[in-house]
Amino acid sequence: VVKFIKECWASLYNDRAIFYRREKNFDERSISIAVVVQCMVSAQKAGVMFTSNPITNDYNTVVLEAAWGLGEAIVSGIVTPDNLWIDKRTGEVTTEYISEKETMVVRLSERGGTKEVPVPEELREAPVLTDGERNQLVDLAQIARKDGLLALEEKANEQEDPFFKQAIMLIVDANDPDRVRATLENDIECMSDRHNAAAALYDKASAVSPAFGMVGTLVGLINMLQKMDPTSGSSTIGKDMGVALITTLYGCILAHMLFGPVANNLRIRDADEVLNKMIIVEGITCIQAGENPKMLREKLLTFVSQKQREKMADGSSGGGEA
Repeated sequence: VVKFIKECWASLYNDRAIFYRREKNFDERSISIAVVVQCMVSAQKAGVMFTSNPITNDYNTVVLEAAWGLGEAIVSGIVTPDNLWIDKRTGEVTTEYISEKETMVVRLSERGGTKEVPVPEELREAPVLTDGERNQLVDLAQIARKDGLLALEEKANEQEDPFFKQAIMLIVDANDPDRVRATLENDIECMSDRHNAAAALYDKASAVSPAFGMVGTLVGLINMLQKMDPTSGSSTIGKDMGVALITTLYGCILAHMLFGPVANNLRIRDADEVLNKMIIVEGITCIQAGENPKMLREKLLTFVSQKQREKMADGSSGGGEA
C-alpha cells in the first residue's frame, strides 16, 4: 500500500501532469495532492464529479464524467467518458456529450489487478435504475433536507422493498456512513453468493447432461444387442438403434436449451439486482450526506441511456402541461 501511495504522489510530476499545468498556467508552488485509500469495489460504472467547472472556473456549473467499469479507464485515458455540464441553480443539463465507449476496465480477481475488456453492446442503452426507484431516492433527499433524517422513518415503513427499507432505517438510526455502506454492501455480496450457488447447480447439470445422454445410449445399445436373434433376422435393428441414440439428443437438448440458458439468465438477473442495489446504496449515502436533491437526481440520471433520459424528459414536460 505504501508503495502505491508513493506512486500516486509521484504522479503529480509526470509528463502529462506537468504539461497540463503549463497549458493552464497553474502555479507549481500552489499545487498539492491527497491520496485516498479505500476498499476496492467491483464497480459496473464509475466517474468523476467536479463541483465547479475546472475549465471555465464557473462555480455554478457541475461537471460529470462517467464510463463503464472501473474508474481507471477514465483516469488513465483509455476511454473518452460521457461528459455533462449541469447548472447548479436550475438543475438543467447545459452541455451533454455521450461518447462511444468500446473498452472498460474490470477487476482481474479477488486478489487484485485489472484488465481491459470490450463493453457489451447491451450495457450501452440498458437503464440501470427504474424511474420509480430514482424518483423515490430524490423524494427522500428532499424530505431529508427539509425535515431531517428522522422524517424518513415514516417513508421507510411505506417501502415494499426490504433492502430499501433497511437502508433508510440505517441512516435514520444515525449510524456511521462507512458502517451503513459496509452493512448494505455485505448484504449485496451475500445475496450474490446465493444467486451464484444456484446458477452453479445449473452449470453442473449442463456439463453432465451430454455424458448422461451417452450413458443412456450405451445402455440402449446393450439392450438391443441382448435382444438380437441371428435366426430371426434384424428387421427391428434400425428402430432399436434409434431408441438407443435418442438419449444423446436428449442430453444435448437439456444441456444447451435448458440448463445452460437458465444458468446464464440467473447470472444476468443477479447482475441487474446487484447493480440496482448498489445504486440504492449510493443514493442513500448521498441523502445521509445532505446532498442537494437536484444534484442527486442528475447524478442518478447518468446511470440511464440517452434515449431513456429523453423519454423521461418528455413525460415530465407532458405532466407539466397537464
